[in-house]
Amino acid sequence: MKRYVAILLLAISALGTDVSAVTIDVVQTPTDYFLPGATDPYSTPWYRRALEDWDWQHSAIGGTITYAELTITAFDVDYDFGPGERDQILAKDDGTWTALGFLQGVDDSYSDTTFVLGPSFYNDIAGGLEVMIDISYPGPIAYDWGVTLIKSVLLVDSNSTPPPPPPPPPHSNPSIPVPGALLLSSLGVGLVG
Repeated sequence: MKRYVAILLLAISALGTDVSAVTIDVVQTPTDYFLPGATDPYSTPWYRRALEDWDWQHSAIGGTITYAELTITAFDVDYDFGPGERDQILAKDDGTWTALGFLQGVDDSYSDTTFVLGPSFYNDIAGGLEVMIDISYPGPIAYDWGVTLIKSVLLVDSNSTPPPPPPPPPHSNPSIPVPGALLLSSLGVGLVG
């Protein structure tokens, strides 16, 4: 009988809680300067240098956001070469470009860099997050060095209230008990006993 009580309490508590859903929005080719598949990453116009900065926008994501992160996949980041080659990622926060940090990676290889977006970005995510790359920050110190972007992935964890359960089907014969009523009545008898 204790097992039935535990199951019933879990079911009741589940009806009153939020349901978490992960949404992933990916921006990649053919949008702007994201590298198309099987294309040389050093080719024009995808291999971009200082003064060739650009921006893109993710789709709007609704719900009550509880966590968000942005992952940028790029080629030939060259972070270890220091200032002048570091590629800065910015996102709009209430209409103002705000630095998230720098792409991480090494020469002549692909890399992923993830930025956790704080609550101040949540309303921008709901409207469609705008992202920008400032290539060879603060540039144009190393104009010959460049970077190729592959994709931008926005992952959002949001809560949404589940719809209410449907009403029980009507019964034409009131003498036939509803299965849930049997469970509750046996639960009541068990608790009294």
